[in-house]
This record gives sequence, structure tokens and C-alpha cells, in this order.
Amino acid sequence: MVRMVKDIKVPTMSEETLKFLVKLIKTNNYKTILEIGSAVGDSALYLANKTDVSIVSLEKDLSRYETALKNQQKLGNEQVAFIHADALTYNLEGQFDLIIIDAAKTKNKELFERFAKHLNQDGAIVTDNLALSCIKGKVLNKNRLRLLRKTKEFIDFLKNHEEFTTTFIDIGDKIAITKRK
Repeated sequence: MVRMVKDIKVPTMSEETLKFLVKLIKTNNYKTILEIGSAVGDSALYLANKTDVSIVSLEKDLSRYETALKNQQKLGNEQVAFIHADALTYNLEGQFDLIIIDAAKTKNKELFERFAKHLNQDGAIVTDNLALSCIKGKVLNKNRLRLLRKTKEFIDFLKNHEEFTTTFIDIGDKIAITKRK
């Protein structure tokens, strides 16, 4: 499958990260995925095309959500349910084998805490963009400093969690794979 977003200035998962996720899904026989942060649907549609999974994907931004639906129509893929909703207030039901957190980076901890209860016992939570390469070389204004601080706090939270263990992998923009101990 050709990646759909080439000229759109919307952050999406790297090809390397997506290939890693496909391998993770197949190796662990994951069947249900929750994606927090659809963007334009690129990653969910890629994963659905490469694996036998069903995906629920939440996107807060209306324009991105509508673009995700258009991209889904182009592919005719029914494995993904895109939902226009704020993940922090959405009333989610069900359990998932894999939860992907790829939304507002300053909300990673809140999202993790909110959705960890929806993770199946042998499942994993993958958090993307922990290296924050999007701000490298840029002036560290108040917002970027807050982003750096919140990301460091989240990484420390994962490292010290009593119920979960986390492996950090330097692919794409660095990901965390978190599983129950």
C-alpha cells in the first residue's frame, strides 16, 4: 500500500514504525486495536491493510477526521471505525489487544491512565514520538519547553510504573512498548 499522506503537513507515523507495528501485531496475534489520534487515517488504514485486525481510531480534530474518512472511502477498507471524539472525554467500551497513543504529546500520561484499563491482559500499549524530533533545531519557547518537560515526565512515569514494564525502541521518532508485568 502506498502511504496516503505525502504533501499534507500532518504528522504521521514513520514507515519504519508502521512496519514494526505490523510485525508486533502478527507476532502476538493481536486482533483488536485502539488508536488514539487518527490524524488523517494513514496509520490505521496501513495497519488494517497489512494485518487481520479491527481498529477503533479516535480523532479530536474535525478536519483530520473528515480526511481520514475520505481516505478510508478511497481504499474501501471496513476494518477501521474512525470516531470523531476527544479521547479524554469519550466513553469507550471494550477491551483491546493493542492501544496506540499518538495524540497530543502533553496528554500522553492522561491518555495512558485513562485507557490502560481497556487493555487485554496480554496486550501492549505503544506510545509514539518520544524523541520529539519535531522540535529539534527550533527555538525552545514556552510551549516547546512544556512539551519537553511533559514528555520526560511521561517517560519517567513509564519507567517507574508498578503494574507495567516498558521497553523503549529507537525507531521512527522513538516508541515505548508497555505491557503488564
